[in-house]
Formats: sequence, structure tokens, C-alpha cells
Amino acid sequence: MSSPTPSPIEARIVEVSVPIKKVYNSIAEVKERMKEKIVAKWGLDQWINGAEPLFRNESGFNPTIRNRQTGEACGIPQAVPCSKLKCPLTFDIDAVECQIDWSISYIARNYIDPINAWRTWQTVRCIGFDRFGNCLGWKDRWY
Repeated sequence: MSSPTPSPIEARIVEVSVPIKKVYNSIAEVKERMKEKIVAKWGLDQWINGAEPLFRNESGFNPTIRNRQTGEACGIPQAVPCSKLKCPLTFDIDAVECQIDWSISYIARNYIDPINAWRTWQTVRCIGFDRFGNCLGWKDRWY
């Protein structure tokens, strides 16, 4: 037995599948996600004494940021040139995960861990720090 044909005046329900774009809603959420990944790989000490001050000073954990002076560096890790990051500069979850993973890989490959990366950064990049560990100013180009 076939179902009756609806009349032209009957309401029809049409299912539409629309993907929901997932994004981080704040820099605080991005920072928390990065903390989770750094602590999982290297431990809490590496976050507190390495990654947190490094990325706070580099980008403020902002995945959309470009270097104010040159525009050459970008994203959470401030990759130079920006083209080597290969991640979108958005708050989209996939883009942020890409930037965080790239940052972790870069640190492991070049500095072994975040504390070594932060020590190197302090030596070559920052001219001094306030009592809270914030950089007081940057040397001209260091890369």
C-alpha cells in the first residue's frame, strides 16, 4: 500500500544538513587548550616556566595575530615567514589545533622543550622584563 500523496497546501518538512562551524570563543580558551597539550607532552613546569611566558610575549595566544612591525610573523607561534605555518589564522578549532601542533613540533625540533625555547627567546629577543615577566621591549629583528 502506498502512502497518500500530500496535497499542495500541506506543509512539507525538508531536512537540511548544515555543518556547524566549531570555534574557540576567546583567547582564554585557546590558551587553555595549548596548556593542556603542553602539559600532556612535557609537564606543568614546562608550561609555567616555558610555554606560557613564551607565547604570552610572542602572540598573547592570539591565533589571528600578525607581527605589528613587519607583518612577516603570524599566529600563536609567530612563525617567520608566515607561509611556513600552513595553518589558517582564525579561531576555528582545526586552525587553532594546527597552530598549537605546529608550535609543539617546532619547539621539540629546535629547542627540545619550552623552557629552552623561552631561555633562547629571552636571550635573543627581549631587552628586559618587568616584575611580572612581561617583555619591556623588543630588539629590532632577531630572526
